[in-house]
Amino acid sequence: MIKKLITFILIVFSFSVFAQNEEMLFYFTKNAGEDIGVKDNNGKIIIPAKFWNYSGIEDGSVVEDNLLSFLGCPKNIKPEKQTFGCVFDRKGKYLYQTFLYDNGPDFREEGYQRTVRNNKVGYANREGEIVIQPQFDFASSFNYGYARVCNGCYWENIDDKKHKRIVGGNWWTINKQGEKVTPLSKQTQTKDVKIDDKYYSYPFSYSEKEQKILQFFRQQMKLLADIRYVNVYPLATPKVLYFEIVERPSKHFPFYAVYSYDNRKIPSDKFLVSQGGKSFFHIYYEGSEKTPFAQWLQGKIQWAREYQQKNSDNPNKFIE
Repeated sequence: MIKKLITFILIVFSFSVFAQNEEMLFYFTKNAGEDIGVKDNNGKIIIPAKFWNYSGIEDGSVVEDNLLSFLGCPKNIKPEKQTFGCVFDRKGKYLYQTFLYDNGPDFREEGYQRTVRNNKVGYANREGEIVIQPQFDFASSFNYGYARVCNGCYWENIDDKKHKRIVGGNWWTINKQGEKVTPLSKQTQTKDVKIDDKYYSYPFSYSEKEQKILQFFRQQMKLLADIRYVNVYPLATPKVLYFEIVERPSKHFPFYAVYSYDNRKIPSDKFLVSQGGKSFFHIYYEGSEKTPFAQWLQGKIQWAREYQQKNSDNPNKFIE
């Protein structure tokens, strides 16, 4: 499990589905496995083995992702500040450099991953396309359809230079089209989201088919909320969950991605729904194995029971 997690974070940062009609690719290693690259089925080198294989990918492992992320960049590509490394497509074409987050490549949230070009931050989608051009000195990950961005801000060292924080500058909020969004004068509905003490309007809209997908989760909201809040202190009011589609099917991703958000609009659980809307899965993190929804739910029910038995003073009761 640990090896799978490290591999996901450090090398193949993508939860894409390998298209069956695409050419098979394989990782290959050199220098006793220390360096890693990519070859095709005929042995043609697609990406030279010039990257450190510190996660221990085995020689000959199949490349199952449409985006390939490595630590560092080729010598002909100048590394940007605050980046982890370079991303390539399956043909070996350089696409972009990933924003450095938590000592690894930026996590993809709500379908978008942060990128850096000319010391400016932007966003790329799962297909490797730059959907919001790098133009910000800093940008947060997307949450509930919005992100906070700034210009004129800068990194400041804290904790004896072991950690950094972003300070100063002019800040504003953008939507997933990269447009600046004006906050509401006041909250108009419970689905509005509060960001830095200001409310922003509910950002999602759905087709009839997508509403049916979400109805599957909403019909089980009470049970799922009881599970979510059973270990939360103090008493949560209201004890609700909001289910939203944050990503739709694409060429290498034949799923709807559904996030559940708590009453503060903080993401809780992540689900995948097949393109036809018939199969439902839970994932613990992007890139992890899919667990059928019913199987995952039974496990969470058992966990909630056991937690409440051991912590009978919990304010948010699990009631079956």
